[in-house]
Amino acid sequence: MTKFLFKFFLTTLSLSVFFLFSETLQAQAQPEESTQALIPGPDQQQSAFLYQGFTIDETKIENRDDLPSAREAIEKQIDLILNLNLPLEIVTFFKKVPIYFVRKSASSPRGNYDSKSHIISLNIAPFVTGSIAEWWYDVDRNTTLLDQLLHVYYNDVLAQDPNKPIDTFFKNAKKNHLYYALLEKFPKVDEDRFFAHTAKTYLCNWSYNSWPYRRQEIQDAQPDYYQYLEQLFGPAHYSLQ
Repeated sequence: MTKFLFKFFLTTLSLSVFFLFSETLQAQAQPEESTQALIPGPDQQQSAFLYQGFTIDETKIENRDDLPSAREAIEKQIDLILNLNLPLEIVTFFKKVPIYFVRKSASSPRGNYDSKSHIISLNIAPFVTGSIAEWWYDVDRNTTLLDQLLHVYYNDVLAQDPNKPIDTFFKNAKKNHLYYALLEKFPKVDEDRFFAHTAKTYLCNWSYNSWPYRRQEIQDAQPDYYQYLEQLFGPAHYSLQ
């Protein structure tokens, strides 16, 4: 009986050591999940466009002949953002957001922010004429990057505020039927889109697709919200015409 128990003990111990060793090898073989996975290895060529402190990953479109046009267009959008004289901490936040050029159909959104990956994708698909420059330079489309960065700022910063001031302004606007073209025409608008659109109008004094079209309209409809935006971004001076 004692001999049997001793053999059983040795067998169990051997199996335990074997499985422990196997798991250790598997763990070592698995790559760590890290943002460094996006960084090219020594045998890979880095494909990133740097401009004024912003980094745009070009990996998915690096073989396009019209890439220079896309770069020139995004430079214009970045210049616009820097001309807004935003607080340094907001500009610094914007520059840390991962931005990717992607290739999609011309009917796809010009820009998209993924709240899960915290990445902005900018669609450089040619417009009907096949010209990236026309698609990106058009006056009603050169705030695409700003719009997406404002979405990021809302989700990563403002939405984390326990007081949730944007929620209050949004509910007040809906209750009083303000900004008809934004809140009534587009019923799926939420606090995120409400902030991104109205903040863009405040900063640029212009909107191409829905009211409010001018910052004065925000001040007339919601003077308390206008004051909040002024405290957040500073006095607005830029006008996109």
